[in-house]
Amino acid sequence: QKNRGKMNGVGTFIRTGVTWHMTENDDLGFSFMGMLGNRSNKTTLQSFDGAGILARDRISNSDGDHNRYDFTIDYNHKFNKTDNLAASVSYDFGVMKETSDYTQNTLQGVSAQQQKSNNDDKGVEIKVDYSKSIGEKFKLGAGYQGNLDWRTSDVRTFDGESLDFLQPNIKL
Repeated sequence: QKNRGKMNGVGTFIRTGVTWHMTENDDLGFSFMGMLGNRSNKTTLQSFDGAGILARDRISNSDGDHNRYDFTIDYNHKFNKTDNLAASVSYDFGVMKETSDYTQNTLQGVSAQQQKSNNDDKGVEIKVDYSKSIGEKFKLGAGYQGNLDWRTSDVRTFDGESLDFLQPNIKL
């Protein structure tokens, strides 16, 4: 068996934020983080029989976009030198779209398959923390964290004799 593969991927990360000092004891912050990425992959797999004759030639190609974003709002309040309240709300979502093509040549004939996937996820995170210093070495804290997540995954498969003549495969 012989196997050749080539994979490329590019990702760009962006992060920015700003804090507004509303009063001497109150801060409000806004931040954004984003990842913009794509990748491609090409693999060729060749299988030979015992006499060294090519029995199967399979080619796989994949291309896709993988993007993710996060928005956060932070609030901090200092009641005094020892008491502090911090709260934040974050919303994040990711979008991953990919198309994979498979072509296989065997002694029995040629076959092709294509899969298109769309995977999205979203989430909200809420945090509230209260802390109180007790002397110089100790701190008492109480908090809450809640998460809500939504995910969708849609994969569609098409089969045929070549990538030019594909039909939806409703069995998968």
